[in-house]
Amino acid sequence: MKIASFGNSTFDNTVYCDGFIVEDERNSFDFATMTPGGPASNAASVIAKFGNPVDLYGRMGNDAYGSFVRKMLNEENINTQ
Repeated sequence: MKIASFGNSTFDNTVYCDGFIVEDERNSFDFATMTPGGPASNAASVIAKFGNPVDLYGRMGNDAYGSFVRKMLNEENINTQ
């Protein structure tokens, strides 16, 4: 059975820092991760991890961020065509 996921695909950039962020102060971070995100992409990722074929239908940009998200999803065997 093939599964279809419909909805948003986004680019998530998560930063990690020591302690809590304090208002009106400069904060630096130790490192950052960049991953695909959004409800439809996350659902498709979970489905693919269980070995099920999944297609993702939704808008994805033709810029560097869209290319990154598309590449990462395709590496997880999520069809974005």
